[in-house]
Amino acid sequence: MRDGVCVGAAVFAGGVFAAEGTLNKVEGTLFTVSAALQTVKGDAVSVSANSRKISLALAYRNAAPVPILGILQHAEGDETMIAKDFLPTNDEKFAAWLNNYITVATGNQQQLGLTDADMLADNQHLANVLQTINTAKTAAAASKAASKAKATNRTTAAAAVRAQSKRIQLQPNVPDNLLLELGLPVRQKPGTPGTVAPVRPATVSANPHASGTNTIKWKNNGNKPGTIYVVQALTPAPGTKMTLADVHLPAAANAWNYVTSISSTRFLHDGCTPGQTMYYRIIAQRGTKASVPSDTVVVYGP
Repeated sequence: MRDGVCVGAAVFAGGVFAAEGTLNKVEGTLFTVSAALQTVKGDAVSVSANSRKISLALAYRNAAPVPILGILQHAEGDETMIAKDFLPTNDEKFAAWLNNYITVATGNQQQLGLTDADMLADNQHLANVLQTINTAKTAAAASKAASKAKATNRTTAAAAVRAQSKRIQLQPNVPDNLLLELGLPVRQKPGTPGTVAPVRPATVSANPHASGTNTIKWKNNGNKPGTIYVVQALTPAPGTKMTLADVHLPAAANAWNYVTSISSTRFLHDGCTPGQTMYYRIIAQRGTKASVPSDTVVVYGP
């Protein structure tokens, strides 16, 4: 600086300005320095460490102050506390920061110009933050436990009413209106005479899942839309071993249980016990006429 005039100033990145002549006044606020400013000669110019962080500069011309407005927030490659909020966003990290702040501030209270009321308020703020963090953690854990208990209770209840529904559907003396009141599916109505007999479903498959759901699929084998498919299942008695040959014997005829009647060719049998042997077969039905049972398939078979 000569005679209060900046001469030969460094070129600033970002195309803000290049002061290569006489610089009287800078009114821009935020800019980035690309090259390190090494030395500024002259009076009344304040530059922080290594010219990386400039807090405020004040230039004079002919003893008359000309302020360089604004504060440099970023020097290239560095980050200042002005450009980024100094408070952590994470709750626990904020609590740790606040605790450290209070500890340091208490030990330097007079020098920092803080009052006893300031410190008392800060300690109360910290206590409130810690209490609400613990409350939030407890609530989150309780919510997770409640959700798990709800899922368990629902699964247990669903398995129980499904088993009862199967037993009810097998009772011929239970009328349709009572089934409707219970919220259970109504048995299919007999059709009109002369209905074309359906053919047995083909390519039946059964796949078990660890969740307790068995997926049953089949092909309609040319049956027309509107055909109803009756899903039947047979579960061997405890301690009894059965093969595919056994389930076709006359003795097993009454062991088949009604599961459901649907119009699609895919059924999810929920509430089953993983590892439990179960045989399935499908019967196509149109009106009063029904096909012979499909091939029998098994899950967890011998």
